Amino acid sequence: MIFWFLFMASIILGGIGFYIFFIAPKLDPNNRAEEFLKENKIEDAIIEYRKILDENPYDFLTNYRIANLYIKQNEIDEAALHLEKILEINKFNFEVDKLTVEKKLAKIYMKRDEIDKCFQMYHDILSQHPTDDTALYNTAFIALGQEEYDLAQRYFERLVKIRKKDFEVAFGAGMCSYQNQKTNDAVEYFKIAVSLRPNNDIALMAMVFAYLRKRDYRKSLGYIEMLIKNVTDPQVKFIVLRIEAFLYVMLKKSHEAVSKFEELLGFTKANEFIDEIALTLYDLGFASLNDEQSKKAYKYWNDLDTDKKDYRGINAMIIQLRKEMDDSENKSGFESPLYNRLDSWVKNSFPSEFLWGICGLKSSYKIDLKKYITYSTGLDGSFMSQDNASVTGTGAYLIDTFNKLDTDSFRIISNRAIEKMGYKIDHILTTYKESDGVDFMGKHRQTGDLTLFEVRRWTQTKVGEIPLRNFAQAVNDAKAKKGLFITTAQLTEGAAASLKHLNKIEVVLADDFNRYLQGLM
Repeated sequence: MIFWFLFMASIILGGIGFYIFFIAPKLDPNNRAEEFLKENKIEDAIIEYRKILDENPYDFLTNYRIANLYIKQNEIDEAALHLEKILEINKFNFEVDKLTVEKKLAKIYMKRDEIDKCFQMYHDILSQHPTDDTALYNTAFIALGQEEYDLAQRYFERLVKIRKKDFEVAFGAGMCSYQNQKTNDAVEYFKIAVSLRPNNDIALMAMVFAYLRKRDYRKSLGYIEMLIKNVTDPQVKFIVLRIEAFLYVMLKKSHEAVSKFEELLGFTKANEFIDEIALTLYDLGFASLNDEQSKKAYKYWNDLDTDKKDYRGINAMIIQLRKEMDDSENKSGFESPLYNRLDSWVKNSFPSEFLWGICGLKSSYKIDLKKYITYSTGLDGSFMSQDNASVTGTGAYLIDTFNKLDTDSFRIISNRAIEKMGYKIDHILTTYKESDGVDFMGKHRQTGDLTLFEVRRWTQTKVGEIPLRNFAQAVNDAKAKKGLFITTAQLTEGAAASLKHLNKIEVVLADDFNRYLQGLM
């Protein structure tokens, strides 16, 4: 009997052991996924990882692994969902690094042209990693593209110190300085760009216009001559040759200027550029006047009027010039009104935004960066307000800064701080006095518990018992599991005592709330 008992027990134990050590591992989705990946069967591996997530959607490691597989498959929308889930779970380890997750998600947002989300993600990265060059690069160029030049300048000033030999960074910093009217800085940045790519057309063009703004026409001409040697595209070459001709006008070499415009006219005719021929004839009239060759000006403008009737009001100018030519033959000391238009002709030869228009950095559509600019994190970790005043981002200063935020920024920062506590905000509630606080309804990310939040930035009074009891009643009315009363003020003794009987609510005071404000301002 004992023998049979031992025999059966050994068979059962053997079966259990065989299952544990041989069968179970083969059935485990993680192991199956690894085997599929060894065979490069990515779709099958994804199916196994999905089995794990069906059982536990908050498995951050599996979310990360499946996100990477979707990225490998270029299924970025699916990848984004899992990366966003990881940030919602807010758990990380040696394999799942928060910074890496944020960067991958930001890159996906950029691919999907969700520039506002991309900017927000990189902006959040900088709050924790102020010198991260990838985040600095993207925030700088996004801000520049949105023509937020002051904001972009702060990012570029840090970025150029990190990427000293990066053409794009040097050129971007130069364009930002140029648009900010910091011409000397622009010249220095453009010089770096040209040293890195000596034959780059747009960098050389930037040097031309930077020196034009400095009225250093000789140096500007030097870069134009470099461009003329490099440019092969006929349309671009027309622009370059036209700038060259105007530079001779600015250098007061009027005769050479006429010759350059005449060469340009030959170039436009050879390439059959109809509009460019008209513009060059228009320019030649003024260049000839500037060289005191009225008859030549009259000829060119007549040619223009023949080709394009009344181009830029040319008919009236021809009549005026004919009259002035007749009068000059009979009168001494003649002063021509057309000569008075020469300065305007030169000044308007190229629009003030010409360089910005051709540099390729302007965004094709606008997004609202104001919510980030209002309380933008300084690149040294300090808080930067709209007037560029900086406040140290630690200790009591954070609470003081928080209390002084405008209403919109106050709401945004409150929302983000609550998210750092582990909650997800569903919606903002109507608040009686918006300047004093904001109310939210949300859920705990792990438990899903419905939670009511009241954030109050009272500075002139303490929190009494009545506000807490009213809040407790609001929690019950909202059918919430609990309520968080967040305040920058102190509690009265009565309020502190009442908390013993208000089981559904918790109070977050300034010292605790300060921890969650770290990195947000």
